[in-house]
Amino acid sequence: MHRVKDFKKGLQHAADSISMIWQQKTLLLYLGVLAIASIFLLLVFYNALLFSVSSQHYPGILSNIANITERLISTPDWFRFLGKMAILFCTLFITTLFNVALVWHAKKILEKIPTTLLISIRASVAHYYMIGMWALISMAGILIQQKRTDLIESIEQLTTPLTLISILIAISWFLLTFFVMQVIVFEVHTNIFTIILRSGSLVRTLFFKVLGGQFWLGLIMILVITPPIVFANVYPRFVHFELGTMIVVLALKSILSTAQALFKTILYQEYISQKTHPHPSIKWK
Repeated sequence: MHRVKDFKKGLQHAADSISMIWQQKTLLLYLGVLAIASIFLLLVFYNALLFSVSSQHYPGILSNIANITERLISTPDWFRFLGKMAILFCTLFITTLFNVALVWHAKKILEKIPTTLLISIRASVAHYYMIGMWALISMAGILIQQKRTDLIESIEQLTTPLTLISILIAISWFLLTFFVMQVIVFEVHTNIFTIILRSGSLVRTLFFKVLGGQFWLGLIMILVITPPIVFANVYPRFVHFELGTMIVVLALKSILSTAQALFKTILYQEYISQKTHPHPSIKWK
């Protein structure tokens, strides 16, 4: 009975996260600013490669990219690897920075403390060390995932069991790190591994609430993303439909990604409130 109650509570908090976005539309700006920052980062790396690797410059960006790619093929493997790692780390760092800012903003809303986009980003920058550590761990995880995928593809006869193991590892890592952003914002730790263990401990305590929220958000994602994808497949001749579908899907995924971060924050805020007050009341409206 207690588990069913927790599951329903998770459903309610997931619905609350959607409602929070509807009433606090400023929260959607974080992913928009993140997209702009990511584009700026790509332009920085593009120009760095353009002037360091390529000796010829063309008027068109695509021509320059083709030229850079051709030049990179002849460069040493270690140089290409370091370049990929630099781009990956910077991308993960910026992504984590804005996710932490989003959580910080949501925390202030739940505490009924006025805040702004700029204030939240400044507060996020204060956690630069843990953000950097988390970016490094995320980068290592991505590399391990790539190696695991390469192994699965190279050993065809073991594809099914290895794929299953890979999925189980991915789910375990997802659950273990579920509350990492919230722990970074709400608590004070000097070790990123302590933060990860703390996140895993919270998931064990709040598992059925987490399960309920993920079920609700996953169901919403299926319901809102499936129609445009089906529509694009029904009318494959229209290129602009495919482009429009991609834009719509990305926009919807961004909104649901924001809802996911808010759901975690609401759940975490309720948990710590229960530690200090036996009957907390999480009201932000």
